[in-house]
Amino acid sequence: MRKTKFLLVIIAISLCAVLLAGCGLLNSCGGNNGTQTPKSVTVTLNPNGGTVDKLTIIGEAGSAMTLPVAVRSGYTFDVWYNGWDVISNTVFPNSDITLTARYYADNDTEITVTSNETELNKEYSGRSGTLPWNNTSFSTNDWERIGYLRKNITTEITVGVILEARMNNSLSNYGTGAGTLNLTGANTSDLITTKNVPELNYEDFDFKGTAAAKVLVGSGNTILNLQYNANNPLNGAATIVLRNISVSITYIEKAGTLV
Repeated sequence: MRKTKFLLVIIAISLCAVLLAGCGLLNSCGGNNGTQTPKSVTVTLNPNGGTVDKLTIIGEAGSAMTLPVAVRSGYTFDVWYNGWDVISNTVFPNSDITLTARYYADNDTEITVTSNETELNKEYSGRSGTLPWNNTSFSTNDWERIGYLRKNITTEITVGVILEARMNNSLSNYGTGAGTLNLTGANTSDLITTKNVPELNYEDFDFKGTAAAKVLVGSGNTILNLQYNANNPLNGAATIVLRNISVSITYIEKAGTLV
């Protein structure tokens, strides 16, 4: 008899443990009927140079989601994407996300992206050297266009550079036409241009050349490695001093191009 009572007590304790575990797993003990608080998710929309009715959409994870159509002059909306992954699902994701609009170009269009004039971190001087040029002076939309060109390296582009320069005024044999400046993009000879630098004071020099988009180098923020070289036939020790710079890139965006 005692053994039977002992077994009944053990069974009762086990049943209580199972019930308590069920309460914890199902969250059904405590008066909330087993429901969980819905998770709120924010979808941020980047219209990529276009417009859209609203820039954020807020909803519950897993619930139905309707994405708007973005509008951009000269382009036809294609899809929303995250990076280059197309987002075609119609439910809210499990976490916050930013989506970017992608378009098709309607017509062949000449595009020019131009940086602001930027003061170099220091006055570069010497007979030759490299000027790494990055994204710090481009707008976000222009930088996205440059990113597209990097993916299409055979596209022909025109690179323009305005560079403020002077010859080193300590030259003993300095004279008119005594200095020249060559400028080229990395890994190409197509951008080589020579300019006379006849003044002691700083002067703006305009360089321009055509090349394939492969001259836009690097996987990070660097887009051009501009090589400069100074020459002075009257004085082999000639140096060039460089100060301010701006860069422009022009190309034809073909009809049907994804941007």
